[in-house]
Amino acid sequence: MSAHQDDTAVISRADEQTWNPLRVFNFYRLTLAASFVLSAATGTSQAFIGEEMPLLFRPTAVLYLVFAIISLIAYFRRKPDFEIQVYAQVLVDIVAISLIMHASGGVASGLGTLLVVAIAAGGILMAGRMANFFAAVATVSVLIQQFFALVQIDGPPADFTKAGLLGATFFATAMLSLVLSTRIREGEKLAAEQSVDLANLAQLNEHIIQHMQSGVIAVDSDNSIRLTNSSARRMLDWDRDEAPKTLNVLSKDLSEQLIDWRKLKVVDPRSIRTGAGEVIPRFNALGLRLTGAVLVFLDDASALNEQAHQIRLASLGRLTGGIAHEIRNPLGAISHAAQLLDEAPDLGKQDRRLLEIIHNHSARVNEIIENILQLSRGSNTIPEPLELKPWLDEFMADFLFSSGMQQERLGFEIERTDMIVRFNPTQLNQIITNLCQNAIRHGTPEGEEPRFDIRAGFSDRDNRPYLEVCDYGKGIPEDEAQQVFDPFYSTHSQGTGLGLYIAREMCASNRARLDYRRGDTVGGCFRITFAETNTATE
Repeated sequence: MSAHQDDTAVISRADEQTWNPLRVFNFYRLTLAASFVLSAATGTSQAFIGEEMPLLFRPTAVLYLVFAIISLIAYFRRKPDFEIQVYAQVLVDIVAISLIMHASGGVASGLGTLLVVAIAAGGILMAGRMANFFAAVATVSVLIQQFFALVQIDGPPADFTKAGLLGATFFATAMLSLVLSTRIREGEKLAAEQSVDLANLAQLNEHIIQHMQSGVIAVDSDNSIRLTNSSARRMLDWDRDEAPKTLNVLSKDLSEQLIDWRKLKVVDPRSIRTGAGEVIPRFNALGLRLTGAVLVFLDDASALNEQAHQIRLASLGRLTGGIAHEIRNPLGAISHAAQLLDEAPDLGKQDRRLLEIIHNHSARVNEIIENILQLSRGSNTIPEPLELKPWLDEFMADFLFSSGMQQERLGFEIERTDMIVRFNPTQLNQIITNLCQNAIRHGTPEGEEPRFDIRAGFSDRDNRPYLEVCDYGKGIPEDEAQQVFDPFYSTHSQGTGLGLYIAREMCASNRARLDYRRGDTVGGCFRITFAETNTATE
């Protein structure tokens, strides 16, 4: 709801608060006038009502009823203005009741108390502004009718004293209505201000919730969904127009975690896979009881992994500075000394073998340092749109030339030729080169020529683009499938154990994912699943 709509609603409520008391006053008048007409028509009234002058009482009662009906119609039409209606109705009430009181014997009839109601109503409706005026008009009206009563029906002079006391009552009522109306208006003003503040606060809360990066779902004690924000709908991949009513329908895993949390209060959050990725839930009770309403916060697992990745890269960046200073300089001295020693003419065959070992392991240590330094520099990765088919054509041509591999031994499949992914092309080249070299080194059966496939397509699970390298070797045992991504883990005596770790970290810095899976028939596949993007040119 917009701020303009909120203000309009507040104004509308204030307008209703102004007119509603007038409706009550109109129905009171209608009831009073109808009782007068019924009394005149049936003759069942008390003896003093209209007894002295029935010819005045009957038409006055009928006209008063007609006016009451007209006033009620004017109220519903809201025309004329509020103040004009109040002025007219109170003044007509004073005149009509004064005439009926006169027809009933004057002040002694006791009908003057009905004027107190009219004055009080007029004073409250007009916020006390015209209360004294209405009291003065009523007092004059009572005195005039008392004068005519004295002349026409020979009323007692003592009734003038009663008329004076009744006039004093009118003014006292006017003063009281002034005080009451002031308090009522102050209360209405305070209520209106609080209503505006509450509306603004509710709108602010709605704005904050809807713009939170974390998903928010509010559920009641029955796990019925009461509120969601746009982030939650995006993470859980569901349309607001077709939103499920209960958490169990939305996500069975999420509902089960909430049930466990209600029982134990402390539950380690488990990631939940959805159509849009993975989310990690957090629960917070609204109130003291865990069985009551609960706020469910959803965090994007990929964003958390990216944050952890950046922290790891920052730590590695600090580590590489120490490595470069503490290891590289002594390593350079060792390599230089070995080169000088290699130039000695009187070295034997065994000594030269030892020098070869020094050269080889110095090169290996230097490679480790270069890989770690390269990983730390990957923190500044900027993914960019990349047309996959032309890039792969160029990559395969370069790789076949540099490796000397026969072209027919390299299989290639792509689901669509217009695939576009977001990735740093230099880092993608390094990753695919590493995967292809691993396929040659570890995925080639003994005694056979190297053979592997490069495939690109879209995942059946989430329709995200992928690129994978599949070999025809023995594959990796299940208990070692995840360990291959750990740093310094290697099954090859000449390997550093950093290639796949660096490849996975580079994928993470490009918001992609590198996984291993068993091949469809033989071997294994390393798959890069790219971030969501426009996967085809239009």
